[in-house]
Amino acid sequence: SPCNGRPSTILLSTTKPTVLGRERNPSVVYMDSPNFPNLISRRHATLRCVRVAADGSGGGQVGLMVEDTSTNGISIDGVKLTPGRPSPLAHGSVVIFGTREHRSDLIYMA
Repeated sequence: SPCNGRPSTILLSTTKPTVLGRERNPSVVYMDSPNFPNLISRRHATLRCVRVAADGSGGGQVGLMVEDTSTNGISIDGVKLTPGRPSPLAHGSVVIFGTREHRSDLIYMA
């Protein structure tokens, strides 16, 4: 549930993408930063569950991909994502939404 614009837990769909951002829309998981206005984009990120086998085919274990669709960026384990290019998200990774001058109050662990 949201706390000051920050969801404590983000539940993902295994069948459709999950969009995160400050757009007030039932199809978007709302998140915002009260400390840094406009840090979070209306549609900041898209999360997708995917099945990937060891050989790279479409079967096998469920994995998570995150795509930066924002203005202010996303970092995973200190590495800034390339906007528009989905990146894998490993269990235990630290995700920072809206890194502006290395400041954010939206930090999650996968």
